[in-house]
Amino acid sequence: MTFRKRIWLGTAMALAVTAAARAQIWQVGASAGVVNAVENGIHLDAFGHQDVNGWVGYELDYHVTLLGTFGSLRTTGSNAGKSVAIGGAPTAPLPDLPVRVTYTTIGVLYEFWEGDFNSGLFAGFGGYHINPDEGDPSLDSFRDPQETVWGWTVGADASFRVAKRWYVIPRLTLHEVKSHSGRSLLTADIGVAYKF
Repeated sequence: MTFRKRIWLGTAMALAVTAAARAQIWQVGASAGVVNAVENGIHLDAFGHQDVNGWVGYELDYHVTLLGTFGSLRTTGSNAGKSVAIGGAPTAPLPDLPVRVTYTTIGVLYEFWEGDFNSGLFAGFGGYHINPDEGDPSLDSFRDPQETVWGWTVGADASFRVAKRWYVIPRLTLHEVKSHSGRSLLTADIGVAYKF
């Protein structure tokens, strides 16, 4: 069984066991946003590319939710912008060397009632599959290797109720991906959730 299938199966089993234990509130949601590779610091003007994800949540206790998140993000390669000399040419910065990262994480969200909305903090772990785009063969040695690895996440969000069971959720997430090059990816997303 592949690593990705094990993550999916583990997430499904955790949610099923929790659901069987007691009936509580479920939520489903989806969001989209931008990504910033922050290995060398956070620069607000460096947000770009995209992150798209969906999640399933199960309320374990009052304001404590188990979240399973499935997503895909596109970002620059770890060597993007580094100055190198290729084949005797003068030193020049590398292009973006785009990378697609698909991920599955499981974590716990704790929410605080703020009066008109809920704020939340969350943390989790999961699997990440890194798949670099193909391009100029002379740059292959600078691309991120294709690999499946583990990582962890931390973040914060807010939950604004806009209808009886519908919520708008802005979310900021740091993905620490334990890949060959050690990626730190910050995503800023906005999404919609339905609670039932």
